[in-house]
Formats: sequence, structure tokens, C-alpha cells
Amino acid sequence: MQGMTRGIGCVGVFLLVLSWQSGCDTGSTTASDARADQRAADAAAVEQGPRDQGRHDAAPQDRSPPDHPAPDLPAPDLTTAGDGPGADMGISTGNYIQVSAGNTHTCAIKIGGAVACWGTNWYGESSPPKGTFIQISSFGASNCGVTASKKVSCWGVKGPTTFSPPGQFKVVEVGEYHSCAVTSKSLAECWGNNTWGQANTPKQFKFAQVSAGWRHSCGLTQGGAIKCWGSNKRGQITAPTGVFVQISSDRGSCAVAKGGAIQCWGGEWAISGSFLGVDLGYYYDCALAKSGAIMCWDGNQFNVTTHKGNFVQVSSGGWHYCGLSKGGKVHCWGANNYGQATPP
Repeated sequence: MQGMTRGIGCVGVFLLVLSWQSGCDTGSTTASDARADQRAADAAAVEQGPRDQGRHDAAPQDRSPPDHPAPDLPAPDLTTAGDGPGADMGISTGNYIQVSAGNTHTCAIKIGGAVACWGTNWYGESSPPKGTFIQISSFGASNCGVTASKKVSCWGVKGPTTFSPPGQFKVVEVGEYHSCAVTSKSLAECWGNNTWGQANTPKQFKFAQVSAGWRHSCGLTQGGAIKCWGSNKRGQITAPTGVFVQISSDRGSCAVAKGGAIQCWGGEWAISGSFLGVDLGYYYDCALAKSGAIMCWDGNQFNVTTHKGNFVQVSSGGWHYCGLSKGGKVHCWGANNYGQATPP
């Protein structure tokens, strides 16, 4: 739920952004219910692997945070005023340069490079290390960031996705099963679960961005081509050809073409328009329009919520998503049952 990076979405710095999903038992079928039912059915048909009850396989009532076992989370009521995608849940008083939404927490880089996090802190996910950061990525209850000295530093859930690799890096993205980064030499490097080959990075390409999906990874080369590796059970590594400016991966992937159109594959849905960036989340997928507006949808490309403004970045998390305005203010919408949508 990489902020201008999940996939690492990128606009200017590369749109960092990350993922989740929801559903309310109203007795009728909604677009959200359909999306959850489809993902559950898809998950039953794909190859089995570790943690097969993760966020993509889960039925709507399963609220456990990803990446680790945990007590069930109460489902936020997205039908009540204040919990839906309408008006701003919170607007920061401080100024920031990047935001990244996790499952039930959010982190952002302040002007000056310090990281602030809010929401749950069950696993230390909202207790960032001191230091100066140039980019961060949040997923579930895990975070990693690139420091001013180009080192990767991680906090939150301890596991293979938050291993801090040696070397120097430009950008990092935390995924559910694995994480990926672009080295100072523009090579892709991934670590964590490699059951489906999602951590087997191609060494013959120079990358500008890389995005850790569910059981696959995709990268954007310096020339704008998309290269993907890992499982192709749902066509998630069968990427479109052309020149692209930003990419985001989750269960499938979406990318923004040079002309601004979004193209998706591997089971994801695109919306029409002209965009700078896209970020695939768990419940909401979001895109940054060239007009500066944020547009989000819940798996149904005809059910789009638009937030007008002068935004420069969007990050989609668990049940909430956040945007960064040109003036440096963080705006958040969606679930706020743990304070994850109330930026300081």
C-alpha cells in the first residue's frame, strides 16, 4: 500500500501505494460483495501455497491483518456517515512529502525526512525508526523505507518481507509474501517467499520502478517497458506492450501508459480517463488524474468516487486510502476505526 509506490506507483517521485477489501451483509448483492465472492472463488482455483487464507482468499468477514496471524478485526461500517469514501475523514495539520497506507495504520514522510505513523501499533508498525527517509512503503502491518544514505530500513511485523537487505537502493516496496526494491544500479532485487518465482528478478534489465504483487512481481524498465515474473495462473505476468510511466501490482497489475490511460491485467479492472498514477488496494483501487483529482473504485469500474483537488500522490491501504495535496497536506478517506484515516 505503497504511497507513491505501492506497486510503487510513481508521480514525480513514483506514486507510492498498497491494498485490501470489504463487504457488508445487507441481504443484497453489491459490487463489493461480487468482488469478494469472485476473489474467493478465484483463490480456490489457483495453486495453493503458504498462507492461503491471506487477504485475497479471505471471505468478507475475515478481518485478520495480513502477513501474520491475529485476532479478527471488527469490520468497519462503510455504509455510515464518516466511514465511507465521501468527505475527508481527516486532513493533516502537518506537511508531508509522501504517504503510504497500510492495513490499519498509515505512515508518511515529513518535510525534513522524519517518518510519522498513526493507527494501530500492535506489531510496532506505527513506531518508525529515527532518521531521514526519502521513500517509504507500507503493507499490512509492515513497513520499509529508503534512508538518505540509500539503505533499506524496516519496522512492524518481523518476517521475510521486512528483511533489510545490504546494499544501496533507490526505492523499496513491501508486498504480502515478498518485497522488492530497485538498487542504486537500477537492478531489481526481491526477497521473501519465492514459491512461484516472484523473487527471481531478471538481471538483464535496468528498472525505474518495481512492484511486489500477490504471487508475482512487475517492474518498469527505464525505457518504459513492463517486465513481470512469478505465477501466471491468472495471466498476471502477461503484461501489455507499449511505453508506460507507472505500475502497481496486487492480485493482478495495472499500469499507466505514456498517454495517461490505465491498462490492467491478471484480473484487475481499469477505469477510463487520463491519469498520472494508479495504486491497487485491498478494498479500494485508486488513481491520480491529470487534473489533480483522486478517483477510487471498489472493484467495479462503474462505481467510482472522485475527490476533486490538487493532489500529487495517492496510496490505497486496507479499508482506507490517502492522498497528498500539492501543499503537503495528507487527506484520508474510508475506515477510521483505529485512527488510520486521521493524520496528525
